[in-house]
Amino acid sequence: MALTLVQLFWQNFRPSENLSVDMLEFMSGETAEQKAAASGATGFDRGVEAAPASGWERYLNREAAAFLIVAVLLACAQVLGPLPAVFIFLAIYFALSRLCRWPTAILYALIGVGLLYGLFGHLLGVQFNRGLIAPLISPYVFF
Repeated sequence: MALTLVQLFWQNFRPSENLSVDMLEFMSGETAEQKAAASGATGFDRGVEAAPASGWERYLNREAAAFLIVAVLLACAQVLGPLPAVFIFLAIYFALSRLCRWPTAILYALIGVGLLYGLFGHLLGVQFNRGLIAPLISPYVFF
């Protein structure tokens, strides 16, 4: 447990330039700069970019975005129920992250929800929470 806490501290409170470990570099003992100098590549050829203004700003933005995504998913699960929330989340995630196009994202979301319902709803007999909106739509939708 202590090693895990040290690793988390090391990754989150060190500059991002010191975090990357290249296993081939570690095993061979030759750094990427040495390899590039031997091949005659310039900094532009290696894709060296300007350092960000502050590592903390980038870290906090990514953390805030992650917390926002989880908060939206949980709120959607409370209002709509878990299966519609998972469907919406998966479809939007796959499409906006550009892992696939919208029709494929919707198909993958349907497959994911189907697997969740099949495993938990059918095989294990788990009663799903219907969400806060269920009393409003129950006269119109049978579920």
